[in-house]
Amino acid sequence: MVANVKVDFKEGKHGFSVVFYRSFDKNAPKNAPNNISKMGNKILSELIKNNKITYEELSSILKVDRTTVMRNISKLKEKGLVKRIGSKKGGYWKIKNQQD
Repeated sequence: MVANVKVDFKEGKHGFSVVFYRSFDKNAPKNAPNNISKMGNKILSELIKNNKITYEELSSILKVDRTTVMRNISKLKEKGLVKRIGSKKGGYWKIKNQQD
């Protein structure tokens, strides 16, 4: 295994091939698309656990800067995966494919 990526080299009749195995975030939501970052998956997981979580709480839990959380949530919003319902203080996060 090189750089945490499983690699297989296969010899064939006319040469060889290399297979790289992608790793998936075990904590990612089951229905999360695979075109989002690991941080995006972590944020989605936290939003599912607590849909009233704040940027500051996410920042503390994930041990990243608040700006990083905001940037990743912005990307999730652009992809239509999350939406903020209500005000900044009293609102909540609505996650695609989840009921209120």
